[in-house]
Amino acid sequence: MLQQVEAACQQLGRPLVGYSVEVKSTPAGDTIYHPEPASFVALVVAELQAAGVLSRTTLLSFDPRILQVTRRAYPGLSLCLLVEDELPAVSTLFADLGFEPESFGPDFHLLSAELVQALRIAYPSLRLVPWTVNSDADLRLVRSWKVDGITTDFPNQLLKLLNDPL
Repeated sequence: MLQQVEAACQQLGRPLVGYSVEVKSTPAGDTIYHPEPASFVALVVAELQAAGVLSRTTLLSFDPRILQVTRRAYPGLSLCLLVEDELPAVSTLFADLGFEPESFGPDFHLLSAELVQALRIAYPSLRLVPWTVNSDADLRLVRSWKVDGITTDFPNQLLKLLNDPL
């Protein structure tokens, strides 16, 4: 897939794209459904390096172990912590992770305009990219929060909205 996207960008004369690669893992799945974190990260990074896209990739995961291993082994790689069920207090958001990642991807239902503002104040360099925002109303709402990106299953819907004034 990476090779196809890279070839299409060159063929169309478009700038090279950035990639968001999610690594799905759980402690219960280690060595059953996927390798343990260090091996898993090494395999994923090897593929990204082979495709020549590592420097344009953000690695995403709900599993903090994946991000911790990646930060130690590949400190220059951009990372995104994904959160689904519960948002810790802003002041301790990354305490368990042990570092502030470049990006944060919470389920958009966990956010509000006030919380986005608090995150901006506490972590001014953090890229905020909520997920998965699909309805027109939700896309408008999340856009009004002035986040850095929006994850959606309907990119054409989002592109249309982005062309509309606020």
